[in-house]
Amino acid sequence: MNRFSFSLLVLSALLATWLPKGVQAHDPTLNPMQVLGALGFDQRLNAEVPRDLVFKDENGQRVTLGSFFATKPVILSLGYFECPNLCPLVRHGLLAGLQGVSFTAGQDFTVLAVSIDPTETPAVATKVKQEYVQAYDRPSGAAGWRFLTTDHATIDRLSQAVGFRYAYDTRQRQFAHASGVVILTPEGRVAR
Repeated sequence: MNRFSFSLLVLSALLATWLPKGVQAHDPTLNPMQVLGALGFDQRLNAEVPRDLVFKDENGQRVTLGSFFATKPVILSLGYFECPNLCPLVRHGLLAGLQGVSFTAGQDFTVLAVSIDPTETPAVATKVKQEYVQAYDRPSGAAGWRFLTTDHATIDRLSQAVGFRYAYDTRQRQFAHASGVVILTPEGRVAR
């Protein structure tokens, strides 16, 4: 490990200790160092997602998280739809990866893109969904790619269940967050 990597590791550990207990991702009083220290993606293998969580889908219909689990695995992507930085890169990477496999969204699995921004609406979700379904270009794509919005409390319960840690940076007026996707079993448990 070089000196820069080691210094970055030490800085990250120190930042994590500066966070007050009970920090909420939406706390407007977080300073930049606290925002940075709040970020992470903790692997929670076999953790169960709360199936009772309620969202609005891209059509504005109320859906529960549990309605997406039965016989197919789910790929969960947390981010936000109007993100100017990382989220489009994650979604494009996921799209490119899924275009290269024989399994098909809507038939073999479901993709759930969940916004961490409670101000985003189903109209915004619809716009982003149309872009990805068109690019995915498979007959079952519309059924297989779902874009969900909800409130702070629901976002927090889901993100905590899967280990996704994020914070709102008031100076940048953006959500700061880690990147990645979570693979959930048909029973709603974290597989990867």
